[in-house]
Amino acid sequence: MWTDAEQRVVGFSRMTIQELGSIGELVGAVAGLVTLVYLSMQMRQTRLSAEETAYFARQQATATNVNMYSRWRQSLQNPQLAGILIKADRGESLTATEQLQLSSTFEELFAATWQAYVSTQPGKALYDAPSDIDHLMDVLKAHPYGVSEWRRFRHMVARLSPELVAAVDARIADLPENANPTAK
Repeated sequence: MWTDAEQRVVGFSRMTIQELGSIGELVGAVAGLVTLVYLSMQMRQTRLSAEETAYFARQQATATNVNMYSRWRQSLQNPQLAGILIKADRGESLTATEQLQLSSTFEELFAATWQAYVSTQPGKALYDAPSDIDHLMDVLKAHPYGVSEWRRFRHMVARLSPELVAAVDARIADLPENANPTAK
């Protein structure tokens, strides 16, 4: 077979099964360490990717919500619609056409608020829901007619987000009586 010199060069001269096992353990430990390093690098990449996705989703939610509120405000640039809102805020009677125009305008505002609100719920994009409710309440304080419109449309919003309805209803209940003419 092999001479003593050949066995010394190769290193297998007197290697027992325990020694071979020790080498196997060493190789296994190194492989485990390499695997752990690789997995930690992968987890870091996954976390960074998730953070980037969440950031993009927040930016998209913000842009969408700003666009919705902007559309609502732009609709009030129409002198006819602005006049209808002024009449309603003064408590003057509205024609059926005026009522429909104003109701549609408030419905769009409520939809924008709902969209902003649900984007804050777990599993959705992050966004600042309290500020959206604050914005809606500012509009309702400035235009008390909107409170009665909220009451007309709240059941539709409640199907989508009962939490939003509860939050807005609680804030409406806190409005001063003169800013909440239909409360009774």
